[in-house]
Order: sequence, then structure tokens, then C-alpha cells
Amino acid sequence: MECQVIGAVKFRLHCVVRFCENRAVSRPCPSSGSLGWKEADTQPATIRKGRLIACALVLFLIQGAVAHRLSGAFLRFDLLYLLAAFLALEAGEKGALWSALGIGVLRDLGSTGRLGGSAVLLVVAAAALVHLRNRIYREGFVTDVLLVFVFVLFCGMGHAAGTALAGRYAQWGPLLARALGQALITGVLYPPFAYVFDAIGVLERQESVLA
Repeated sequence: MECQVIGAVKFRLHCVVRFCENRAVSRPCPSSGSLGWKEADTQPATIRKGRLIACALVLFLIQGAVAHRLSGAFLRFDLLYLLAAFLALEAGEKGALWSALGIGVLRDLGSTGRLGGSAVLLVVAAAALVHLRNRIYREGFVTDVLLVFVFVLFCGMGHAAGTALAGRYAQWGPLLARALGQALITGVLYPPFAYVFDAIGVLERQESVLA
């Protein structure tokens, strides 16, 4: 029984690695002298709205029922941030921004913060990520992990600033440490969750035709 479980885990990890490698190969290389910055010529994927809504609701329930129990004081993660970052990196610009708005409102409904706070932060962060994704050569999954880390860190620091300015918590140190820990853990979790989002078909990818 243990051998079967270990074999299944190894197979899943192998699938995630192959998924990341295939995504890296499909991205065009930067031209010489570009220092890694270029305009990408790949077509953004189309969002399947029904599957996105179902996925967001499932992540919302998991986040509220399970994820917070596995989080420590400064080591926490946010599954809805992962979904918003995935769409900002892979989906069309308009769809990514509208999805970030909806995910932000959904996240606010499950928190004690002011309604709309997460939505504004997610839309701003998603707009910045959409702008950067076509200008950075994303070689492998490491670059995506770093981009997701910055994405989540921005949102976390925005929440920390809002909490401190509202007077609910006067100490900045623990708030910033919590935002940093959340960004670190969420960024590390991005590759396997990106594989899951692709596997369930949240996006409909268009194959690019080379002339």
C-alpha cells in the first residue's frame, strides 16, 4: 500500500515537472541584446467562465474550511490569490482583470475586512502582472513563481497598510512579516496549482500557428 502511494506521488510530481518544462519550451526565446525583455507573440488563453466560477467557489470553500487551519502565524497561503495570479499570467487582459475583480469580491465576502478592499488590490496587481508578462522572458517556472510572489506580496502589504491605518492593529512588524510569509508560501505553491488549473480546463488555450 505504501509503495502504491509513493508511486502515485512520484507520478504526480513528474506530471507537474513535465507541465512546467512544456510551458517553458512553448515560450519564445528573447532576441539577442534584449536582456530578457521582449514582446511575447503568444496568444492569451480564453477563460471558460463556468469552470472558473466553479473553481473559485471550491477554492473559497477550501480556503475557509481547511487552508486557515494549516496556516501558522506567519506561514500562510491564499488559494484565491493563486487563481487570480494564474489568470493574470495566462488569460486575456480584459478577462484577467474582470476575474480579479470577482475573485477579490469573493475573498472579501469571506473575510472581516471592508468589502471591495481585496478587489481593488487584486485588480491593480493583476493589471501590473498583465503588463509585465508580455515583456519578461519567462524561462521555466522559476520566473512565474517570482512574479506570483511579488503579486501576493503587494496584495498582502496593501491589506497590512489598510489594517494598520484603520487602527485595528498598531504594530507594522507582524503585519509585514505575515504578508511576506504568505507571499513566500503562495508563490512556492503556484506550479502544482497552475498544473491543476490547466488540467481542469479553466482556460481554453489557442495553439499558435508558425508561419
